[in-house]
Amino acid sequence: MARVLVACAQDGRVVHTGHHMTAAQFEAANARYAFRCSSCGDIHHWVRAEAWIEPARVVRAATAAPAEAE
Repeated sequence: MARVLVACAQDGRVVHTGHHMTAAQFEAANARYAFRCSSCGDIHHWVRAEAWIEPARVVRAATAAPAEAE
């Protein structure tokens, strides 16, 4: 599952909403979701039109085991 991201309404920084979804789940999302912003600390709301899921290559890189040092 990929992280759902939005831009903070206060400072414009990209933040994780705390939600994880597959592409199909994200496309079917039709609700208004709330989360506490890690950038400004406020409660924000998001809808699918304002959000995006993290690209798959970023998710794989973040979860891959670190390479062993030689």
